[in-house]
Amino acid sequence: MTWRELKEAQIDERFLDTDIQLYDVQNDSTYIVDHDALMLDDNDEDYLIDKNQPQLWFNWPEQD
Repeated sequence: MTWRELKEAQIDERFLDTDIQLYDVQNDSTYIVDHDALMLDDNDEDYLIDKNQPQLWFNWPEQD
């Protein structure tokens, strides 16, 4: 995905003011971008507002 594609993504209005979440697939961890820091979200109860909340996934395993 490019920055242009991200800018043009059709994201539901209810998510536009929520924190940006990065999901590390390999380590099963969610990170939150908080202005100038990247914080590990270690509380499974508070990060999902909605099961459809957008996340950027990284460390996706390569397919053989």
